[in-house]
Amino acid sequence: MERKDARDLISMLPRGRVPFHYYPDRYAVWLLQHVVGREARICDLKASRFRPLLDRPIIKQAIARKGNGRLTARDLAALSRHDFQTYHMTLGQWGTERSRRHEWSDFQTTRPGWNLVLQMNFSAAHNQPFRELIDDHSARPFEHSNHPVARGRNLTLAWARLDIDMTSREALIEEVQTDWLRLAAARLKYFKEHSGTCHDPEDADRRDRLDRARAYVERVLRPHEALWDRAILTATMAFLRESLQIRTIYMHEAECGAKVKNISGRKPPRSLYTKLPRSFCFEPWQGSPRFLEDNPSAVYQILKRRGDLRFWRHRFD
Repeated sequence: MERKDARDLISMLPRGRVPFHYYPDRYAVWLLQHVVGREARICDLKASRFRPLLDRPIIKQAIARKGNGRLTARDLAALSRHDFQTYHMTLGQWGTERSRRHEWSDFQTTRPGWNLVLQMNFSAAHNQPFRELIDDHSARPFEHSNHPVARGRNLTLAWARLDIDMTSREALIEEVQTDWLRLAAARLKYFKEHSGTCHDPEDADRRDRLDRARAYVERVLRPHEALWDRAILTATMAFLRESLQIRTIYMHEAECGAKVKNISGRKPPRSLYTKLPRSFCFEPWQGSPRFLEDNPSAVYQILKRRGDLRFWRHRFD
């Protein structure tokens, strides 16, 4: 995207922090709401690519209660759980000008330009115990300042980078990522390894920091660890479909994505670009979004000539 396009999209959308509630398997409920329409037969759903969604516990319970072989929009709208997490969604930008193409690879975008960033930030239910347990919370120890996290009072659990074409109503999810969970786990591991065994003041301080880190990771962060990837992808797809009326959403395939984004060294967790899109019923796609033909990178052109461009695709009918 051009930077102006990203800015224009942000200006069109609600400002500030938008609440987003996520409970286990909400992704399945949301997807089926867009598949079922007013009503659908269970046998037709079982014969479609959305068959795995019917095995999610919350959906199985709804089907069992009906017992008539049909699933309606009202059935899905009635599904809710009380054990949800609340997040606050914000928007940002990420990228570099096309004239500075030599820096493009540092931003890990498929083509030179800019991404829109959807940021999923913690709520006060997390932030208060975080500040009580982590003594250097003012330094934001679990974020990378050179990553597309939110600023100000927001603490970003995860984000999605998006390349969007409003003409074709297509979008590419460039990345879903969290620094927070990984860096918090690394801190806990460090304190476990360096907590000491002697009874001098320094070791007492290390043990106290270990206890605080353990309480934070195991008591405060654990629920988010189990939810974050499906939560950010659900929020992203809902944002694209409902706020921007995007009809076709792509995600990177693990190996091809690493190549076209010029990722060297440590690669993202493979499951984010294999299991995650598969659980959301994305289909393997040989080819790419049409808008990537605009100013493609050299690697992209090579992969295209070889027939090696592979993505995941989800199209709303």
